[in-house]
Amino acid sequence: MPTAKPKIYEAINGLMADVGAIGKNQENTHQRFKFRGIDDIYNALHPILVKHKVFALPKVLDVQRTERAKERGGVLFFVTATVEYTFYTEDGSSVVCVVAGEAMDSGDKATSKALSIAYKYALFQLLCIPTEETAADPDRDTHKPEPQRAPTPDLGPPPPAPDELSAGAAAVCNDYMAAKDVLELDAIRTKAGKDRSFVDSLSQADKNHMRAVYNYMKQSLQKD
Repeated sequence: MPTAKPKIYEAINGLMADVGAIGKNQENTHQRFKFRGIDDIYNALHPILVKHKVFALPKVLDVQRTERAKERGGVLFFVTATVEYTFYTEDGSSVVCVVAGEAMDSGDKATSKALSIAYKYALFQLLCIPTEETAADPDRDTHKPEPQRAPTPDLGPPPPAPDELSAGAAAVCNDYMAAKDVLELDAIRTKAGKDRSFVDSLSQADKNHMRAVYNYMKQSLQKD
């Protein structure tokens, strides 16, 4: 007795025949482009999914989350979800597709947006629905994150003062340590350098320690 042909293939062919075109009826108001939203996909496909007795079960295989600073303050959450969709029909036969969805949000919706995008493109690719748009449709608000910067290494404690440090050098180093920004730090250094009698009185150990404290504070203030 011949094996019955799985009905899922015929069902998918029926879906492709019935789906028709889905217009770009939504607009990203920040970048001014049209796109097909997930609601458009649901509205167009729900009746014919019912007609051809097809439904999908998602299985989230992986979720990656990162945080990025927004250009104007605040934090953006970036989520990439890899989802396996199994499309079934009435005889239990099925086909499987795996897609990734990416999204960002400044609140708690980045994951749900990524899942919506994954399902949207699973349907696009399974049913060959014509589309030219690849934008992440849940993001009506276009976010602009700051470029990621390499982490600044921990500077550790300031350099220890030598036993033979003079009182004048110690006073300048204390002023360095109290500076609130690089401009103030440089002003302290310039003022000390203009006092020739002070400079001439410094030992090599004084000069080395003053240079080390200045460099330490400059890195510390630039890090902040």
